Amino acid sequence: MIHGWGGDEDSMWVFAHGLPRDFWIVAPRAPYAVDAGGYSWWPRDSQQEGSRNLEDLEPLAQDLMALVDAHSLPWFQSPHRVITLGFSQGAAVAAAIALVLPGRVEKAAILSGFLPGGLEGALESKALNQTAFLIAHGTEDELIEISRARDAARVLRSAGAAVVVCEDAVGHKVSAQCLRRVHEFLKS
Repeated sequence: MIHGWGGDEDSMWVFAHGLPRDFWIVAPRAPYAVDAGGYSWWPRDSQQEGSRNLEDLEPLAQDLMALVDAHSLPWFQSPHRVITLGFSQGAAVAAAIALVLPGRVEKAAILSGFLPGGLEGALESKALNQTAFLIAHGTEDELIEISRARDAARVLRSAGAAVVVCEDAVGHKVSAQCLRRVHEFLKS
């Protein structure tokens, strides 16, 4: 579970309610402190305020998968498939993990978020036909326009991924209807 800008390791636990007891959940804290409180997955700079390219996020994706492996290897004998779930900025990170390591990621939930940039040509070599994505987004989102979620669904489908979309008339949050869809997606 990967929090968004200004969140921390406690921000995402609302999504864990109702999940099967055998799920192994890792909820890391992003490395960069935000002046207003909380943390960010990348430093704030004038070049790229709200987004990063897949190439920029690849080392972070690899590091987060190594964290998952380090915390789960005592319990699992072989590399296991992972489900990523991220909100807002964390959704881009969750998607990056799935895009960088498609053989390891079974499902990815992109909640009120966006795909990393720089995907032109990058998805040609990725086998997303074994990765399922859920995109949940508010049609009234004032921070990340709904068009970015719709574009993400189109891009992922064109790369062979199975994509489920849930839109609802809310702002930058996950509606109750889409939260139910998230839980159904994670449990299926």
